[in-house]
Amino acid sequence: RDICVVDTIAPFFTAGGDDKIQIASVWFDQTTVEDGYDNNPMLIKNWGFNGPVNTLLKRTYPVVYTAKDSTGNSATLSRNYVVDDYIAPTIILNTFEVVNHKVRTVYNSIAPSVTDNYYGPGQVSLVKIFDNVNENIVGVYTEVYEAIDGSGNTSQRTRTVKVEDKVAPSIWGEIIHGCVGENIWPMWGLSTSDNYYSPSDLKPLVEIVSQNVNIWEEGVYNITYRVTDPS
Repeated sequence: RDICVVDTIAPFFTAGGDDKIQIASVWFDQTTVEDGYDNNPMLIKNWGFNGPVNTLLKRTYPVVYTAKDSTGNSATLSRNYVVDDYIAPTIILNTFEVVNHKVRTVYNSIAPSVTDNYYGPGQVSLVKIFDNVNENIVGVYTEVYEAIDGSGNTSQRTRTVKVEDKVAPSIWGEIIHGCVGENIWPMWGLSTSDNYYSPSDLKPLVEIVSQNVNIWEEGVYNITYRVTDPS
């Protein structure tokens, strides 16, 4: 009886690297082959119709790897390397990310700009995809912009717009004339005004800071008021 001890297991591939290759980048083939018996199996590369990978040209580069060991076992692996731009464009807001705006004044949105690592001007679209700014109502709003380059890479940038009331209200009142011993109503004749809030909003917020009125003695006295609006 003849006993033949042979290697019957084909080599196996280590498919290193990504199939997506950034254009103009430095690339080297990371696909390797190993074998359980042969320390130096043969690796043959059969490049397809576009030839070996050229990182300066946007193309698909198919390749079939064939591996053979010293005892004739073989294996194949197919890969498609795609050279393209995979970096999204950069949106520049041309403002701070958070913009403070005075309520009830015209809000003029500053147009952002866009740059890209590969595509030039006119080859990257930039649109506003969301805007809920209401310049007449105090609140926090957003503007969202989206950029898409010629390879379909997409980026978004958000600007936050805080519509604020920064103007203090006004308060004034007539001179109160009263008789000795007569109760004085401190809120008599008071008026308030504000750039945003109505007098009905402000009146419950009026407070007396100090007063020195003595209704039992004739004289001129002072009452100091303060009103703080909801902002």
